Amino acid sequence: MDLKDTLLELEAKGWEALSSAGRGASFYEGVLADNALMVFPFGVLEREAALDAMRSAPPWSKYDITDSRVVNAGDYTAVLIYKVTARRTGEPTFTAWVNSTYVKQGDEWKLVLHQQSPG
Repeated sequence: MDLKDTLLELEAKGWEALSSAGRGASFYEGVLADNALMVFPFGVLEREAALDAMRSAPPWSKYDITDSRVVNAGDYTAVLIYKVTARRTGEPTFTAWVNSTYVKQGDEWKLVLHQQSPG
């Protein structure tokens, strides 16, 4: 599997986990680096605050990832960029451009920076 497919698979697993009540935080506990930051239009969350937010957020009912690209920043760092369109039951459709920066630690890719910009 190439780098783009590997990172897309991780992102899709994350959205899948966030689409099942109670699974998002448990998935990301294993994926987020210890010093991870998540950047949203409302502000910046450090790792533990992001996990707490995932625990209390309602699940997504559907999502679609499109227009993906990867920037290889060396042997151990890569940035995945994509557009996501997602929906929660009873809420308007959410569309954002996302970038997720991963660092390879051992045999695993860890998410160190995730940013969502309204799209």
